[in-house]
Amino acid sequence: MQLLKKLITKDMHVDKPRLAFIGGGNMAKSLIGGLIDKGFSSRCISVSDPVKKNLDQLNRKFGIATISDNSIAAKDVDLIVLCVKPQILESVCKELQASLNQMPPAISIAAGIPLSLLMDWLGEDTPIIRCMPNTPALVQSGAAGMFANQKVDKKLRNLAEEIFDAVGLCCWLEKEEDIDLVTAVSGSGPGQRVTKADATSAVSASPSPTASALASVKSEPQPAMTGTTAISSSEMSRSERPVLMSPMRRRIAERLVEAQHQAALLTTFNEVDMTSVMELRKKFKDNFVDRHGVKLGFMSFFVRAAVEALNVVPQVNAEFRDPHIVYRDFCDIGIAVGGGKGLVVPILRNAEQMNFAQIEQSIGDFARRAADNKVKLEELQGGTFTISNGGVYGSMLSTPIINPPQSGILGLHAIQERPVAVDGQVVVRPMMYVALSYDHRIVDGREAVTFLKRIKEMIEDPTRLMLEC
Repeated sequence: MQLLKKLITKDMHVDKPRLAFIGGGNMAKSLIGGLIDKGFSSRCISVSDPVKKNLDQLNRKFGIATISDNSIAAKDVDLIVLCVKPQILESVCKELQASLNQMPPAISIAAGIPLSLLMDWLGEDTPIIRCMPNTPALVQSGAAGMFANQKVDKKLRNLAEEIFDAVGLCCWLEKEEDIDLVTAVSGSGPGQRVTKADATSAVSASPSPTASALASVKSEPQPAMTGTTAISSSEMSRSERPVLMSPMRRRIAERLVEAQHQAALLTTFNEVDMTSVMELRKKFKDNFVDRHGVKLGFMSFFVRAAVEALNVVPQVNAEFRDPHIVYRDFCDIGIAVGGGKGLVVPILRNAEQMNFAQIEQSIGDFARRAADNKVKLEELQGGTFTISNGGVYGSMLSTPIINPPQSGILGLHAIQERPVAVDGQVVVRPMMYVALSYDHRIVDGREAVTFLKRIKEMIEDPTRLMLEC
């Protein structure tokens, strides 16, 4: 923390970095705690958050200035750290840009929001760093990959390094897309601490320049958590175990790379209140099983909602065949299910003609046969749109990759109770984040937003889907 110690002095003529954290959630708490533990003055830190409870906790724990107004918190500071959820980041950024005479440099830790959008929301002349710490950073034992625009100077880079050094290892990346690679690093040290060996191992199979970046990360021992001792390099395993990639895994890898190279990928997010669907399932679950011999799941609601949304926004159901765009009057929807050899995506043919029972029966049949590796090859080919539910594994937010030549994929996530505003009142509701990744060559942002809004409308008022039970 040499730079910070130098900058933070009693001499008022010496520049001192003044940090404003926009959002006071868990990652902000970890960053602030790590900075203060390493000698950063609490008087140089402020935080804004709409939840008074969060502000009170931060003030009591760290003695920092707290405020509910983002614009006031960000005024006359040297750096803002954006720690808000991806779905509200745009509105937060645009509010700051509109209310501040001079936009300060910014660091964003929002998942899935590229630098290009941040520059659009904050201004092209704003120095911006995109950083995505991984989960162990919450206990100051993580890894963080950073990518900056051309407006970021060396002084700001050094300050960013020391901020994220407070929660573990950090490195600068040559390509923005490599942020996800660093985020995926898991810690093998005590308390899930990320070690240099973890970082090196995570990229050992990657040809990306990120490998050299992570390999060069300084290896000084990080501050140990209470009751733990860092593992020395002599205690770390150096063995390697090559495993031949399965044909299915190889094909999946090829398709993912193909998608990245052949499509202009972008992801849009929204959130859905699951209250009505959950109440409807509870009310009719026994009747549905008695009548159709299968449980009523969430996926059938989203398949039916997707059919309605694809009718409203046919571009998402189309295919780019240069120089043509091929539109379809049918919906062959792929449903990602876990199989004996990994994830497979069997197709619901003519999903627009299927009722809830038929959808649930087909998905159940696919899941059983996938577990036994009995799904036929032809059942995996020819889809026009895909739905992937990472929520069954606990995922809160993701940016799914489309399956070429499809133009869209809907990502579902875990349902979590959160406080939301309803009719001017704060209530707790079961909420789910939804994501649409799409090919920007065919689908514009307006169409993507319209698609997700339609999904939201259908799920939040499921009677519109004409449930048959």
